[in-house]
Amino acid sequence: MLAFVLPLAGALALYPHFADALFKLGVAYHTVAVDYDRAVFYYKRAMKEAPAAAIIYSNLGAVYETLGKQEFASIITTKRWR
Repeated sequence: MLAFVLPLAGALALYPHFADALFKLGVAYHTVAVDYDRAVFYYKRAMKEAPAAAIIYSNLGAVYETLGKQEFASIITTKRWR
């Protein structure tokens, strides 16, 4: 497991609805570990906990665009403005 994941996983063990830790795990898997499935998982969980945080929608849209899922990317990035 990557070293930067451990403190975030520990925070989630104590506070499973901690949106910032969920978001940062999404970022870590999106940019450093390059595990897009896990990035999507954590971004979606973060969206449930902090639905007004536009950056989560933007990052999730970027992952979908990287995966060639432009339709999902468009839907997600449009949702953040509603």
